[in-house]
Amino acid sequence: MVVHKLQLPISEKLFWTMGNQNLTIGRAIAEFVDNSFDARIGTTEVDVDIQDEAIIIKDTSSGMDISSLKEALIPSESRERTDSVGGYGFGLKTASAFLGDSLELVTATVSMENALLLKIQNPFDGQSDMSNSTYTGFWEIDVLEIPKDFTQGTIIKISNLRRPRQINDVESVINHFSKTFAKFLQKGHFSLRVNKTPIIPYNFDVYDSRSFKFTVPNKNGEVCEVEGWVGVSKALHKSTTADSENGYHLYLNGRLLDYNSWIGLERHPELRLLAGEIYLTGFKSNITKTEIIKESYEYILFYEEFERWLKDNSIRKFINEKTKEFTNAEKKNKSSRKKSEKNEVNSTKDNKKPSEENGDKQPENSPPSNDLSDFGTTNAKTSNVDSSNKSEVTQNPPDKDNKTQNNGLKVIRNGWVDAFQLEIYIKKVKWRVLFKEGGKSNQICDINHHEKEMTLDSDRDIFKRYVEYVQKHPQNYST
Repeated sequence: MVVHKLQLPISEKLFWTMGNQNLTIGRAIAEFVDNSFDARIGTTEVDVDIQDEAIIIKDTSSGMDISSLKEALIPSESRERTDSVGGYGFGLKTASAFLGDSLELVTATVSMENALLLKIQNPFDGQSDMSNSTYTGFWEIDVLEIPKDFTQGTIIKISNLRRPRQINDVESVINHFSKTFAKFLQKGHFSLRVNKTPIIPYNFDVYDSRSFKFTVPNKNGEVCEVEGWVGVSKALHKSTTADSENGYHLYLNGRLLDYNSWIGLERHPELRLLAGEIYLTGFKSNITKTEIIKESYEYILFYEEFERWLKDNSIRKFINEKTKEFTNAEKKNKSSRKKSEKNEVNSTKDNKKPSEENGDKQPENSPPSNDLSDFGTTNAKTSNVDSSNKSEVTQNPPDKDNKTQNNGLKVIRNGWVDAFQLEIYIKKVKWRVLFKEGGKSNQICDINHHEKEMTLDSDRDIFKRYVEYVQKHPQNYST
């Protein structure tokens, strides 16, 4: 077996210290995806597998020979191309050391007969203080040649993870990738999957917008390009909360740096639906690609020019007017839908037999019964279930070992499986309550004031306690 001795002009201590960054799991793994994108040949495939004990990233990009592998392990060394998103050559080092204390890498180019295998382990694992370390000077690493069972590409495995696996890690990474690599995915430059789930590029649903395009010089007089659009999104959902989908998406060389940020205009309720995309070329970001360098010569000029454009084109007034126009139209549509639903309900009541009207049913505005057996019967309320989902509403027989069947209606709604639904009145306002296994983003309760909906964890005990509370406090939950 052939063994290559790589002598790196850095200390082992420096490599593992580079993991001391303020990153998220999504931003860290994105560094590997950046490298896969920069090393692409044609359309590359990237698969991310987030496991309890390890994180694995596989790609079908160009792969690395022994020289390229050495460059990848040295900080500030990188194989940049004109449309590179990799940045400063710190990605693999920073992300590996941030995520875990063990790195295993297998790589090969199309022309190589064998693949290269690299394994390194953090010798400081468990040590909070590296100051007394003798690991200085150069760093020698063994790289083995092994049989090659793929055409080209790289496989990276991070284990001995530094942070515990969290229940929403996969969802968080999928959402981050959906925005970060949206433009590349839309153009078909590569395909990306996380735990076998294909990443769908994020798109603003825009009501109206205005475009801009200009250039500014950097300190050396080189041209830095700026273009994008500002408009009103249709994302009313959570538009006034910290989880808002609105604000600017800021891109550098086509790769998203930051999202839901505000530039040039101060936050204000009138601008709650403001959205936009700003594409920068020739600017600089920080090493971890989490934000643009705002004190750079070119960014200060961009900011001044962008503020001028916003003012000259009365963008604040435009956003305010279009926000009111869209929200008023939505109110009318909602009122029309409610009126239509009410007419359908009244029509159904008119067609009922007298014996049915005088049955043992609860009044429309009364609190829900504390008897859970009501849920899933023919008396359960289903008027607010979308007609497109009616075929998926089932009535399951009781089963003490099955929460879904025991709690009643099985509703498939907005991609949520096994959610339970009821309607209540809170301060004379009708709310739709959705019970979902695991809650939303692992929360016990999530409230959407605009849609008058709340999502509660459908755990059996929480479900029972909530219904009991409604029963005991009718003054708060009924007209």
